[in-house]
Amino acid sequence: GLQQGMQQGMQQGMQQGELKNARELLLEALEERFNQLTSAWAQQIQAIDQIVILKHLFKQAWRCQTVEEFEAVLARVKNTGNGTLAPVG
Repeated sequence: GLQQGMQQGMQQGMQQGELKNARELLLEALEERFNQLTSAWAQQIQAIDQIVILKHLFKQAWRCQTVEEFEAVLARVKNTGNGTLAPVG
């Protein structure tokens, strides 16, 4: 009981830390790549709670050639409304 609760708490804390770090890295990458960081991007990225999506966006930040291209990728995440990636195509 108690030990299981402690383990779950530690696991959740580690996941939250990993999400926080992934968000910070993504925001820094966007600022470095595009020389700008909009509050809209920051708000949307802070709302994402899945590490796989943050990793995807990090890769896209470097693959996209323009701000508009990245915003289109970010919009696909936003359009699902729950922090998940919408199907591409």
